[in-house]
Formats: sequence, C-alpha cells, structure tokens
Amino acid sequence: MRTSRIISALTALCLALLLASCSQQKAETPSYKNAVKQAMDQNGFNKVTVDEDRDKGVVTLGGKVQSDDEKARAEEAAKTAAPGAVIAMERLSTTLKPRSLATSWKTRRSTTRPRTAC
Repeated sequence: MRTSRIISALTALCLALLLASCSQQKAETPSYKNAVKQAMDQNGFNKVTVDEDRDKGVVTLGGKVQSDDEKARAEEAAKTAAPGAVIAMERLSTTLKPRSLATSWKTRRSTTRPRTAC
C-alpha cells in the first residue's frame, strides 16, 4: 500500500514536470536585421535594404551596388554581422555604367572594317 502511494506520487510528479516543460515557449531566434543594417551603413552601402525572416533565419539584402566587388563586400559584411543567419542576395543587383555612344561607335568602326588606301 505504501509503495503504491509512492509510485502514484512519482507518476504525478513526472506528469506535472512533463506538462510544465512542454508548456514553455521556445526561445526566439535573435534578430539580425538591425546589426546587418548597421554594418551596411558603416561600410558605405546606404542604399542597401535589409529584410529578415526570423522563422526561417534568412536575411535578404536588396537594392543596388556599383559593382560585383561591392556586392561581395556587402555579403561579407552581412555574414559578419549575422553569423547564424543565411544571407540571400537575390534582390541585390549591380548597376553597370553604360558606355558612351561615341566610345562604342569608335570601337565598332575600328574593328569592323580596316581602312584601305585608295
């Protein structure tokens, strides 16, 4: 009789501990958005936007940079600021400076036909 009470008490205690541990909310993932935005500003990428999906742990960079080198620098700065997040660069594009019409015309003219003396 005494052992059955002890077993019942231990069972109730284990059940109470199990319910208490399951009812606690999971720890939220930390937000990296402010840290990444600050890193972009410090590195001169003021026109780069930062979005974050905390459920998936993804930080997305958007906007425009001048070259592929700057795009790589922005990615490295974001990875340093958010070491536990995945950095998505799909909305970050480079702006290529167009060549002037005079330069492209001269280049085409000199490469298409050689001049011959009459």
